[in-house]
Amino acid sequence: MSNVRYAAGSVLLATTIFTGCSSTAGQGSEQAVFEVQKNIGVSQRANVSAIVDVGLARFHNTTSRAVRIRSIRLVRKPWAVHLLGVHAFNYVTMGGFVSTTVGDMTKECPKQFNPIPVSQVIVPAHMATNWQAVVAIRVSQPGRWRLWRVRIDYVTDGIRGWQYQNLWFTAIVVNPPRPGLHMAPSECPP
Repeated sequence: MSNVRYAAGSVLLATTIFTGCSSTAGQGSEQAVFEVQKNIGVSQRANVSAIVDVGLARFHNTTSRAVRIRSIRLVRKPWAVHLLGVHAFNYVTMGGFVSTTVGDMTKECPKQFNPIPVSQVIVPAHMATNWQAVVAIRVSQPGRWRLWRVRIDYVTDGIRGWQYQNLWFTAIVVNPPRPGLHMAPSECPP
């Protein structure tokens, strides 16, 4: 009888350990609800400590339910790359999409770049939204710094989930600073 209890206790302990370590409770599970960017690869020259803005593809919901973005964060961020924030911009107001640019878009072109938190973006079922997420970073050391993807956390039907989105971005950072590596007000979209 004690061998049966010992065996049952061992099985219960092993089950608890294995399911506890792999649990995603409260985090949801990885499931792509947005179209994933493919065949991309962009780079941007910038000075050390300049703000570099990197745009994601427009959110295109591939499911039959509305999806609300909770957050977007960099995955495996290099040590010299510092995330300043992720905001959503209306691509109609911007006059198109942002691939990549240098500078604080909200200060240099405030009329065109009026951000909202990404957590306010809701994407209807089987539709694309007018909002584009833009990741603002600052790089503290010269070199080539790669950002391969981001993680998008979302809620759909009250259930939390997440997915990866490809970024495939390279920041080519130089020091000493080179002049003209920022958006001038005359370059703002109409």
